[in-house]
Amino acid sequence: MHPNGQVLSIAGSEYVRYRLKDKDLVIGVLAGKDRKAYSLDRKIWSTKQKNTWNLVQDVISETPVVVYHNPDQYATGVWKRTLTDGKVLELAKVTDGHYAKDAEGGEWNLLTGKGPGDQQLESLPHMNIYWFAWADFYPETELHPSVP
Repeated sequence: MHPNGQVLSIAGSEYVRYRLKDKDLVIGVLAGKDRKAYSLDRKIWSTKQKNTWNLVQDVISETPVVVYHNPDQYATGVWKRTLTDGKVLELAKVTDGHYAKDAEGGEWNLLTGKGPGDQQLESLPHMNIYWFAWADFYPETELHPSVP
């Protein structure tokens, strides 16, 4: 074992891990001191329209966020929705692969965070990961209500 490594223990983690199956995939998000997980179940992200994906607009640690996942490309983006002027961005369903429109019709790229003009959303640390691994490191994780 590496001298700076961490040994994972399953002792005491059962109270957290029962909420999902160990090998369920989630998007784990770090926001301040809070952690939140979003299921990667295809039924949540897919729509019946070709090349159109759902997104989740949420709040973590009083921070408005948008979570995007394209199950065909296994591409994920998690962004703060507060713009530099303090306005909170509201986005519509993703169309054209990975673009979403705001209320004014501006397009936002949910893979890069780039928006109209020179606007740029701030990324939040996140990863696509098995639930057992995420829950062992972050047992206090909140699950998004979309998780079955």
